[in-house]
Amino acid sequence: MNALIKDWTKFCTGKENFDKSHFATLFSQDLDDEELKEIFSFFPSMQSMVERLKKLKSAGSLERGPYFLPKTVAMPKDLIELVKLDVKNQLLLCDELGNEKLCKKILHAKIEFVDDKHVIEKFRNKNSLSEQVFELIGDYIGEVSVTDARVDALEEALYGLAANYYLAWYIMAPVLKLSIDFGSYFNVWRNGGIYVIVEGKILISSIKL
Repeated sequence: MNALIKDWTKFCTGKENFDKSHFATLFSQDLDDEELKEIFSFFPSMQSMVERLKKLKSAGSLERGPYFLPKTVAMPKDLIELVKLDVKNQLLLCDELGNEKLCKKILHAKIEFVDDKHVIEKFRNKNSLSEQVFELIGDYIGEVSVTDARVDALEEALYGLAANYYLAWYIMAPVLKLSIDFGSYFNVWRNGGIYVIVEGKILISSIKL
């Protein structure tokens, strides 16, 4: 067992305290199944989280930078269908977390595919509906983390895989106790899709391999 996993075990068993940033590279190493099971053993549905992590690593690559990026990019028509499903799940989540006003705004947004992915980045700001959804989910998970510091540290460690909290939430879905498991978002990501919801529009694009 490597030193960082030993620290993780001490942290999760309450034997030693660490700042969550200490575990930012926990999953950046080449870990075998036994090491992954040790990391996730402090949470319910350990095997499910191990399998989700392995799916992400299988669908992604580190060839283009320090974070996992998808290996393939689907056709626009396929990405549109995948995004539709993920938006539907986000609507369910917004309703579950009690934001009816946000649900209505997303429900009436029209889908538009754009070739330039930088358009998506331009609209990813505090004013976008996507950002509001992100904050809604983040607030809920923050409440869970208050009662269990291990959840907060796990989220930070998983974020380090792809610099993407939605993918972290996909892997740790079994401990979040939400009605969706972020699998639809994972399907958008592994097919090279990116999107943002703004007032009246859902703008979709793809990464370039």
